[in-house]
Amino acid sequence: MAALLPDLQRTTNDLESQLKTQDSESKASRVILQTRRDALANLRYYFQEAGTKSVLIDWIKPGALCDLVETNKSAINILARANLVATLDYIQHVESKSDTDKRDFLQTLDASFPHLFQPLDLNPKPCPQLVLDIRTCYLIEMLACIKGKPHAPEAIARIFCQADGKFDYASPCEKGPYRRLGGDEEEDRQRCSAQIAKLLATIDKARKNFGLETLRQEFQLGELWGRLKRWIRDICDDLYQFEHSEFLPSKIVDDSDGSEDGSEDEAEEPVRIEGATAQQPFPIEAHSILELVATKRRDGANSPRDDDGQTSNGGLRQGSPVESGSGPSSRAPKRPYDAADDGEGPEADVEGEPDFQQDRRHLVHRTKVTALESWPTRVKFRRMAIGQSRLAMASENPSSALPNSSQQEVEKLERACKNPARKEHEVDAEGRPTNTVWLE
Repeated sequence: MAALLPDLQRTTNDLESQLKTQDSESKASRVILQTRRDALANLRYYFQEAGTKSVLIDWIKPGALCDLVETNKSAINILARANLVATLDYIQHVESKSDTDKRDFLQTLDASFPHLFQPLDLNPKPCPQLVLDIRTCYLIEMLACIKGKPHAPEAIARIFCQADGKFDYASPCEKGPYRRLGGDEEEDRQRCSAQIAKLLATIDKARKNFGLETLRQEFQLGELWGRLKRWIRDICDDLYQFEHSEFLPSKIVDDSDGSEDGSEDEAEEPVRIEGATAQQPFPIEAHSILELVATKRRDGANSPRDDDGQTSNGGLRQGSPVESGSGPSSRAPKRPYDAADDGEGPEADVEGEPDFQQDRRHLVHRTKVTALESWPTRVKFRRMAIGQSRLAMASENPSSALPNSSQQEVEKLERACKNPARKEHEVDAEGRPTNTVWLE
């Protein structure tokens, strides 16, 4: 699950940005929203228990996710943000479709709000009235599924009161103990007592259906959704500002002596090797660009799995300049060096000359040789490197597996955009090359 946290964070951000710019009139926008909603739901599956239908991730319940949070506290912010965005998305979905089930969602909010919505690095203000309104709306949806007034006190006690194992539900409704709302204990008790008294009075006056119409007019679900969305957006904005805050402590002050950390590092002398002489910087001239290009090509050609098995700098200098500049011998055609091409050959190494200077001369010479390759050969070599969807394996290699193959078989492989010179050990299990050099 720890490896999926970055994906969960990215998917949550995508859905949140889509909710901010959602255009309900645009069909394309609705399709994008549904796609990102499904992406978050599919990824949320790996953080929930099997069979869970909730849109929230519970990291407090004992389990593997709880153990992960104990060792990685930063995961709480990612999980809390996922719950905030998922709740905001579900509220908008409920508002757009009136036939959506609200009772299960309110039950989930009643059991998880606000502790599964609070990031670790933020301390939002308590919202006892919002918690009380969630439980009240959940009670109204529960009463819509119950038949008979005698069951009303039981439903109220189950939602507002703490479970004590007693069967007399009238006493808990009047005296408690009530479930906490997140605020002051005495204020929470007074809020719950007043709300329960108001609910019981409305139910007793009703002739049928517990007075659901009166309760829904007095405690409107739309107002609850609006307040909850504003609370979620405020938390998301605070979390975003905290994560992207530009305040970074530049220095750490030690209270004991008033010294600053890092002063010793600044005062340290640079380490110098005895007998070493300062080298001149790399010249910034016209030919230096060619040297940089040659360095790039050499780094690509000198992979850890060379044909000769040489990986040291000495092995690079001993190789032929033509072969090193054109890439691996299995890909590029070998062309003997002709001194008449550029008027001069590679200079001999000077005894005692630093290695980087020898490398510079070899790189410049190799660049000149590479530039003299025939254009048709370079075009063909590049087409074979880019166009082949799957490289030839040993069974398709006329040079190794088919020693008596004809020229027609070789041309057939080339027309299929496959390299007839590719050997089996030069490709991986999926047919991708392991020693390819791209020529610009």
